[in-house]
Amino acid sequence: MPVESGPSSGGEEMSAAFWTNPSVLALGSNNDPVKAISAKARALVLNALELGWQGPPFDPFALAELLKIDTVPTSNVRDARTVPLSRNRYRIEFNPDRPRRRVRYSLFHEIAHTLFPDCAQMIRNRGIHTATGADDWQLEMLCNVAAAEFLLPIGALGSVYNLRPSVDAVLDLRERYEASAEAALLRIRRLTTDPALAFACHRNSTAGRYTIEYAAPTASTSWNLRPGSQLPARTAAAECTAIGFTSKQTEKWPQFGEVRVECVGIAPLPQNVYPRVIGFICPLGPQMVTGPSITYVRGDATAPRGSGAKLLLQVVNDSAITWGGGGFALAVKRRWPSAHREFTSTVTRNKNQLRLGSLVTCDVEEDLILVSIVAQHGYGPSPHPRIRYGALKSCLESVSQLATKRSASVHMPRIGTGLAGGAWPVVEEIVGDTLLQSGISVTVYDVPHGKERSKAQGDLVFAT
Repeated sequence: MPVESGPSSGGEEMSAAFWTNPSVLALGSNNDPVKAISAKARALVLNALELGWQGPPFDPFALAELLKIDTVPTSNVRDARTVPLSRNRYRIEFNPDRPRRRVRYSLFHEIAHTLFPDCAQMIRNRGIHTATGADDWQLEMLCNVAAAEFLLPIGALGSVYNLRPSVDAVLDLRERYEASAEAALLRIRRLTTDPALAFACHRNSTAGRYTIEYAAPTASTSWNLRPGSQLPARTAAAECTAIGFTSKQTEKWPQFGEVRVECVGIAPLPQNVYPRVIGFICPLGPQMVTGPSITYVRGDATAPRGSGAKLLLQVVNDSAITWGGGGFALAVKRRWPSAHREFTSTVTRNKNQLRLGSLVTCDVEEDLILVSIVAQHGYGPSPHPRIRYGALKSCLESVSQLATKRSASVHMPRIGTGLAGGAWPVVEEIVGDTLLQSGISVTVYDVPHGKERSKAQGDLVFAT
């Protein structure tokens, strides 16, 4: 049920002038700061997962260690602060007397500070302090967004279906996964098939109205609100006057008409009395789902089903010029030996073809192209997964362009989870972000009998 939004109050000029904090502007003037910091945080997460970081709950101390960031307990700070030691070295000082969940969040928040290009220029403090400038709330809010990516990172919920964009779902995930409400909000926004707009706002003390900090649509809507837009004077957000207070009501918004708003109050910005408010804006009426989802079937992936043009994907490593060590590549080699010979010839002539993030294609049958995606680093036993999630994402973005050009569907086994050692929930979300959101049909083939082989990197979900 895609719905186009009308212009938000204030126009483009207001949106352009909304971001004023120097650290935020240092992210790059051509980028949406929320998208920019989310991308940086997600890239950091993918690298950490490749190095064996697992959860949930995900350990901030383990992440700091991977990043070579020192962590020091001290009662001399309110919550936590980031102290630059050199240009690319930091120490995070944290108060160990705070509740465990708060310590965890504070550490992730401080790690987020290190993603900003100018972090080394001064000590960064979490919480209210005398050095807080008028627009430092923008930096703190973006660190909250990045911390959400660490608390409930890509793949953390496993193969989750029918997540509804509701405040009750937000609070449930927050408790079950020891996360923040904002982390749950943003994870639901990525995984739900319902049309909705996730938003965060705060009360502008001068205007007495609630102002949008960011708004992120789900995959099945094109709604949007620019940062700086004001909520209606009578809004559910105004009823969330304390942390944990929720509100649900039907409202009329100039941009969207009549909508359902559900929201919850969370910790305020530095020097603010009123809490921030996060939630979902949902259309009324039938919740029609648009766009494809992954179709799971049991059978032989080397005999992809359906009609029309098809792309069959396999993951290959960046070292070997032949297939056959096992897994799906061996099945492909046996099915199409000529494709194996062509691959070997291609990468022998041009070693750049084996660079991580590259594709090697081969027509194997009428209307069927085999696509070898280079997203595994090396081969053989390894203490860490050999999958490179960032390379996989780059490959699938290229696959998306190829599939669109050929009007082709995409077929695959659970790529990256065999010899590459990756976690399918992570791969599944990357498939969703790159292929499904481009409107491409995807079919995943599981073995007809028995269970999938165990993974070097387990699925990143709580045991049940």
